[in-house]
Amino acid sequence: MTSGADNDVSGETIEAWRRAQLTVEFQGSFISFEEVTRDRQQPLYMITGWNPGGEASPLESNERANAQLAQLLEEAGYRIWPAVGADPSSEWREPGFMVEGADRSSMRALGRSFGQVAIFEGDSSGVRIVWCERDLVIEKNA
Repeated sequence: MTSGADNDVSGETIEAWRRAQLTVEFQGSFISFEEVTRDRQQPLYMITGWNPGGEASPLESNERANAQLAQLLEEAGYRIWPAVGADPSSEWREPGFMVEGADRSSMRALGRSFGQVAIFEGDSSGVRIVWCERDLVIEKNA
């Protein structure tokens, strides 16, 4: 599923997002986001406050942003679990949250407010990369 123009985002960026290994601390174990969402009718989301704009930020700034994000998610009444996105081909790793009870529009807006390029959305139909600024949604494992 793609909407918007793919040429707005480089192929290298798309491939980096597709490579991401998404892990959630769920029910006492660390399991893949894909496994958690496999049987879900309502989507779950993964979002982080780390590294706005895809640029490395100092640890203190990233931790502060994630703490603010967690507070906003909880205040909105969403259920959240610790989550991590990582690139297996590098040392890139961003802690964040898996979110239940949200919708795409709200998560995109929250991602934009934290300077995020994209968020992940998953349900029984698969995992998608949802850009926060652009009208672009692509399958993660296409």
